Amino acid sequence: MTTDERAITVPGAPSISGLAFRRFRGEPDYPIMVAILNACDAADGLDHVSTMDEIAHAFAHLRNCDSRRDMLLAEIDGETVAFSRVSWSQQGTGERLYKCYGFVHPD
Repeated sequence: MTTDERAITVPGAPSISGLAFRRFRGEPDYPIMVAILNACDAADGLDHVSTMDEIAHAFAHLRNCDSRRDMLLAEIDGETVAFSRVSWSQQGTGERLYKCYGFVHPD
C-alpha cells in the first residue's frame, strides 16, 4: 500500500461503523464523484446532471489545488459516500481566501 492509499485519521470524526477516510485516486474516482454529485442535485431538486466529461475537464484545470493532497474521500464499509476539496485564491490585499467544497451522498 502506498502513502496515497493509506487510510487517513480524521480527529473528531463521528463514530460510524465502517467509516474510513482516504485520498483521491485520480480518474478512477470520477464515476464515484459523478454519482455523489448527481444524487446530491436530485435530493436538492436541481435539474443539473454532472458528467464524467465535466469532472475530467474541471480536474484538468484546477488552480491552487493539488487534488491528491487537497481532497478527502469518506467511505463506509469500502463504499465512497462523500468527498471534499480545498483550494485558495490570492486576494488584492495579499490575503488568501480558502474555499472548501464538500458533497455527502444523501442516502
